[in-house]
Amino acid sequence: MDRLSIFLAVGLAFGCAVGVHAIPLLEGIILALGLGIISGIVPPFRWPMIPAIVVGTCIAFGAGLIRVALIPDPDQFAFTSMESVTVRDFPAAKGDRFYAAGTANPSGHPVILRFDHGPPAQYGDQLHIIGKNVTFPPATNPGQSDYSEGLRQRRIAGMISIRKCHVIGQGFRNPIKVIAHDIRAKIVADTLHYLPPPYGELLVALTLGDEGIRLPDDLSEAYRTAGLTHLLVVSGSQVALVIGIGYAAITAIGLNGVPKLALLTGLNTFFYFLCGGGASILRAVIMSQLAVILDYLGYKTTPIHIIACTLIILLLIDPTMIGNTGAHLSFLATAGLIW
Repeated sequence: MDRLSIFLAVGLAFGCAVGVHAIPLLEGIILALGLGIISGIVPPFRWPMIPAIVVGTCIAFGAGLIRVALIPDPDQFAFTSMESVTVRDFPAAKGDRFYAAGTANPSGHPVILRFDHGPPAQYGDQLHIIGKNVTFPPATNPGQSDYSEGLRQRRIAGMISIRKCHVIGQGFRNPIKVIAHDIRAKIVADTLHYLPPPYGELLVALTLGDEGIRLPDDLSEAYRTAGLTHLLVVSGSQVALVIGIGYAAITAIGLNGVPKLALLTGLNTFFYFLCGGGASILRAVIMSQLAVILDYLGYKTTPIHIIACTLIILLLIDPTMIGNTGAHLSFLATAGLIW
């Protein structure tokens, strides 16, 4: 057994051992099986490339599971009526309330913040809050969705209903995320200003997703009846349109090689933040980026390897994504379009 094989075996064993304690064993097994599939992304199986891909994947696999293992156990979260939290995302309106991802301080438990009264806080704010922990009824029928169990599988401690809050500090703010959010807000405001309802809201939903946009009930029902609700959730079609236009424009001005790869990568990254993120848009952006990289390398591969590699990368970024229904539907829809 050579040195590379030893490192590979140790990496796999370590990653699987951590996975047993971090997430359900089934998820660890699925991730491990995916390593065998991802190695086929570089036909015709050039040996110098495969060890690098497999070892790199093993390292990322172990690192991703370690990250999940370091997330505090949601079952150990004890909420009090007065708590300190940090807002980890821009609050989004859903009905008459605002929701945002957050972290409870100092325990570090991920939570969902629900702002019930007044304007919400801003991304990066550290808050002192007065509120309560939201309880959800358990599932009473086989197959019924259990929201609390869904949160636990995603390593989220729960949802906090915020009655009052005030800012006590400022945490880290991703500058790319901030810039993309400001640009999106400007685009949405201008679109709604120049187009009468509901055409402005519909255009925004079709191009940037329906995050923060409230379509009329009759229009939403019409899309639901026609089976076209997926068009209002930004995913592959929007990413393909943006990257296609960007690819054609960059090629037309004569850029190739590294500059072309860098510009398309930046466009992919920026569009992800512009749309507000989410499982479907992350899946689409990863697949788009793989296509860009393979085009740069001059390699051709099969759809099954692209989808498998995208799944592995997605799970390495967030292993708890395997319990996300949106991710399941996104991959199934993509597979249905291909096969």
